[in-house]
Amino acid sequence: MAHATDETATHTHTHTHTEKMTTQKQIRAAFWDSFPHFEEQAREAGIFSKPQNFHCATVRCAFVDFVDHLQKNGQITESLAFRATL
Repeated sequence: MAHATDETATHTHTHTHTEKMTTQKQIRAAFWDSFPHFEEQAREAGIFSKPQNFHCATVRCAFVDFVDHLQKNGQITESLAFRATL
């Protein structure tokens, strides 16, 4: 399982996608684009395409915060935010 360092845990997402996202696939792509160090760790550990429970808690928490941010900024619907999984 990939583990994040303290440095990666404090990263703030700077995603500036302006089009409304309508699929979980778009959300995941935007998340990995916004956190390339998490993507690199997941690929190195061979878990990039695995379900979210294979990822470390730091990555899962960052994903939840990311989805919450997208929903609060109107980039995804509340319904999609509730369904989104890594």
